[in-house]
Amino acid sequence: MPNGPVFKLSGEFVGFFAGGWLFSQAGLPLAWVDEADNSVWLPDGTYVGQVFNDHYVLRSTSRSPSRRAPRPTPPNHVPHAPHVSRVPHVPMAGWAEGLDIFDQR
Repeated sequence: MPNGPVFKLSGEFVGFFAGGWLFSQAGLPLAWVDEADNSVWLPDGTYVGQVFNDHYVLRSTSRSPSRRAPRPTPPNHVPHAPHVSRVPHVPMAGWAEGLDIFDQR
């Protein structure tokens, strides 16, 4: 199960994994992580992507959008100390930034 800071491929720090959930920097629950395959899902069951290298969430460009049963959100988490941005990464072929879904909400 991933644990620790989460970054976009651009290198921007966006939050952290804790207790099977992705939280924002402020400690707000954003998405849950399936322990079986490290897939990431919004609380309403919308697919976000897959955890990569314990610190990124990427979405397969060939995967059809899917849904799972909604999950109740946990209480807010203690905010995470800010992290310095990382060097940007180019996505692997067939994969895209999964966390862009939060830019649309």
